[in-house]
Amino acid sequence: MDTMSSYGAPTAPLSPPRARPEADPESLLHGIERLTGFTEIDRGAYSTVYSATRFDDGAEVAVKIEARPLTDDASRERFRHEVQTAGRLSDHPCVVKMLSAGLTHQANPYVVMERCRGSVADLLDRHTTIPPHRTIEIGIRIADALAAAHEAGIVHRDIKPANLLIDHHGHAVLADFGLSSLIPTPRPGERFSMMATPAYAPLEVFQMQHVGPSADVYSLAATLYAMLSGNPPRFPAEGGLDINEVAALFDQPIPAIPGISPLLLEMLRTALINNPDGRPTAVEFREFLASIPEASTCIIPRVTDDLPHAPSPASQGLYGAYTSPPLNAAPTEFHEPAAPGYAELGGLPDSPSTLRLAPAKR
Repeated sequence: MDTMSSYGAPTAPLSPPRARPEADPESLLHGIERLTGFTEIDRGAYSTVYSATRFDDGAEVAVKIEARPLTDDASRERFRHEVQTAGRLSDHPCVVKMLSAGLTHQANPYVVMERCRGSVADLLDRHTTIPPHRTIEIGIRIADALAAAHEAGIVHRDIKPANLLIDHHGHAVLADFGLSSLIPTPRPGERFSMMATPAYAPLEVFQMQHVGPSADVYSLAATLYAMLSGNPPRFPAEGGLDINEVAALFDQPIPAIPGISPLLLEMLRTALINNPDGRPTAVEFREFLASIPEASTCIIPRVTDDLPHAPSPASQGLYGAYTSPPLNAAPTEFHEPAAPGYAELGGLPDSPSTLRLAPAKR
């Protein structure tokens, strides 16, 4: 079977797939990867993720196996090229480390990567939303990863909460380089779930137009919007739509998010416009996020009849007059949520202070 190192070097020739797929990952990878103890940890529409242990050093890794085999030479070559290219990003501090990749005995694409402790999607499932300042920190890291990818000529194509992982140091890292190009494009009239990738895809995907780096910026902005509001922009929380119904949603404005500063919301809206050429680049979007004053990352209290009168907080930054003072929470965990419904991200430390500045050019 054809396997590749994290830098994409093939180690053996391809062999034709068997007629009947095997469900057991240990059988699928027997003789290809020295792994044992497979345990399913996540399952999506097109793939399954397992934890496994390496024979050589006992290290725990994650293995993602695509459900659909690659049965033609063109698709296999495309996957080989994607993995080789993605291997160049494996050492980036904001990208999940890819350890190896290849095809199973049934020609299913797979990737072996570092084992992370969870994803942003897991946090949203448990807590519905994530505090603004944590959302911004995660956004800066992922935008930095995308900036490096785009500079290398790589378009991720599948930015969404499930692909934003939290490593064992508590830092956000971007996953699925190399596999995202295998996602099928929905055809006109085809229905799909809003829990899947289309909820974070830009208009050009549904118009069957060219998908370039600006599509990743849109998807990252849509992901950050979902982290703040609990739902992707414009899309219904439940139910399925076909591709034509989804395209019609892009005529709707991006709703405001109660409690979120106008500055942060407008920066997201700038990246969520329908014209790909008008969106910021990943570098520009990273700088936008890093430039937001700390006072604009707090939750704006809702005004109610029962709210006691208090003097306005001192101005801190451009929107300081409209926001609460910064929370005095410990930098490594939250013992109390910032607001009802917001995630308690225990063990998720602040990003390094340098990430809030303009990183040096790569």
